[in-house]
Amino acid sequence: MARKPSSSSRNTAANRRSQSAGSGKPGTRKGRNPRAQKAADAKRDSRKLIDEYAKRDIVGIAFTVAAVVLFIAAVMRSGAIVTSFVSSALHLTLGIGAYILPLFLLAIGITFLIRFEAERVPTRVAVGLALVFVALLAVFALATPLPEGGDPAGILFNEHELTVRGGYIGAGIAWLGITLFGQVISMVIVIGVAVAGVCIIGFSISKLIEKIRESRAERRAEEGAGASFPFARIRRNSKRIDTADDEAPEVDSSAETRVIAAH
Repeated sequence: MARKPSSSSRNTAANRRSQSAGSGKPGTRKGRNPRAQKAADAKRDSRKLIDEYAKRDIVGIAFTVAAVVLFIAAVMRSGAIVTSFVSSALHLTLGIGAYILPLFLLAIGITFLIRFEAERVPTRVAVGLALVFVALLAVFALATPLPEGGDPAGILFNEHELTVRGGYIGAGIAWLGITLFGQVISMVIVIGVAVAGVCIIGFSISKLIEKIRESRAERRAEEGAGASFPFARIRRNSKRIDTADDEAPEVDSSAETRVIAAH
């Protein structure tokens, strides 16, 4: 008959398994030195064909190239099929924004190429510039003179007005705003959206107000100091004259009489 393993042998086997499991294999990350972990992560990233820096550089270069290409297509007339199609599509879709879009794309590309402490700076800049760009197109379209009581769609979506205003995007937003809120209120809302986009980029209105207040306080302090400076100067000069009179030596009259008698 086969012997059953005793309880002591079972315990020793379990202890060996637990010791071997907790001995610390190279694959486990518990208890590893942070420097060693960073070195391992860097080594792992170096094995990749494209790391994070290369990805950001590629995205930045792509935005820059797109900006240059779209600017050339918007400015220069060409007989090429693709270039002429892109040019007409830009002018009809964006209107004046066809000349502004390359500048915005170039700014986004530069943010990807520059190393910032915060990693989400390029994303914030892209979202903020997109809001500002769309708001500008809507402002251009809302600035279209419209007759009272007429249909705004017939004028907003005219081909000539599309190319010299905000294109189809601006005209669509302007038509919706005029239909729902009116031309003036829509203009105020769109300007508010543009300001919100600027704030998303990183421009703080409250900080600007604080700087203006500080500069005004400094100017007032300088003006007050400059106004009181002449009086302080007169007082200092008068004090110096008084001290000079007090410290002047007295003339001995007896010495003068002795000198005259000797002669």
